[in-house]
Amino acid sequence: MRLALLITICLGYFSSFAGDSLAYKNTKYSLGLGCYRGFVTTQSDRVANLGAHTLGFEINLIQQTAGAQYWQGLFHYPKIGCSLLYYDFGLPNITGHAVAILPYMQFKVISSRYGNIEFQAGSGVGYLNKIFDVKTNYKNKAVSTHINMAMLLGMYYTVNINSKINAFAGVGINHFSNAAFTLPNNGINIPCFRGGVNYYFNEDKNTIKAVPKDVFSKSYYAYTALSFGKKEDGLVGRWKYYPMLASGLIGRQFSRKNRAGLGIDIYYDKSLAYTKLNAHEINHRADSFFQTGLRIEHEFIFGKMSFISTFGTYFYTPSAIDGVYYQKLGVLYYFTPKIFGGFTMKTHFGRADFFEVGMGYRLK
Repeated sequence: MRLALLITICLGYFSSFAGDSLAYKNTKYSLGLGCYRGFVTTQSDRVANLGAHTLGFEINLIQQTAGAQYWQGLFHYPKIGCSLLYYDFGLPNITGHAVAILPYMQFKVISSRYGNIEFQAGSGVGYLNKIFDVKTNYKNKAVSTHINMAMLLGMYYTVNINSKINAFAGVGINHFSNAAFTLPNNGINIPCFRGGVNYYFNEDKNTIKAVPKDVFSKSYYAYTALSFGKKEDGLVGRWKYYPMLASGLIGRQFSRKNRAGLGIDIYYDKSLAYTKLNAHEINHRADSFFQTGLRIEHEFIFGKMSFISTFGTYFYTPSAIDGVYYQKLGVLYYFTPKIFGGFTMKTHFGRADFFEVGMGYRLK
């Protein structure tokens, strides 16, 4: 999950390049073909046997935003795309291959008459054909479920060949894991080179219209939310647990792109009853199922959707095995100005704890 943390940092940095241009231009659509060439990293001894060169191919459908919604101008008209990706992990009998669908956003960082430098970030779902099996594939300790989360991060140089064709090349990182839904879950990380071409269906006619500003004020807000998850602990016989979370937050919106706040989390998680040092040492007291923390949360706002990042510390936990700090990254979607839903990944400095899905209500 270090990749998700890097995405958060990069979104914050590159959004600072976005001007306050609020013009409305003609929307462009394109179809792209790309190729990936990289290698599987061996970040720990548990996956040291999985190192191999990789090869990937993708088809992209891309929309060049043009200011039809106010936030698009704030972020300098990012591209919104969806990639159908095929990846060969280089070990056909152990890690096999993956097919993934990855929605993403691509932000312009530097623009010149010759080309642009653009930052890309996205997350989706992937199917991996080879997974861990204690009898038939015990060497694959990277993933243990066919369905996994897929993530990408990249920096590319793009250049227009003519009014219809655009070429790009650069470097990136791809990541596959199941968010500790089932163990083992060491994940697959692939640094790579990427290149390809895009074909635009329509030319930019530079139609300019005024776009009304969103209603905004630097005001305080609060919300409450309820979330659920699923996790597995391999040190206690691979038992499954279903933690729950009740949370609240008070915050302030500082601009049309950012808001932040201070919140409290109350977790109910039966796996905390185990010391994780000895599977037979179980604390059956009711308070051993609870974990409470104080967190700082930040949101990048993209219209009705926002990308959240959280850093928290436990002020009560029955076990200190995971440390006293935790992080969460995820996406929220506002169905109405007050009701929202979303998903987040809870981690302890890069090690996934579990995946949360929930709903919330904004009080103000």
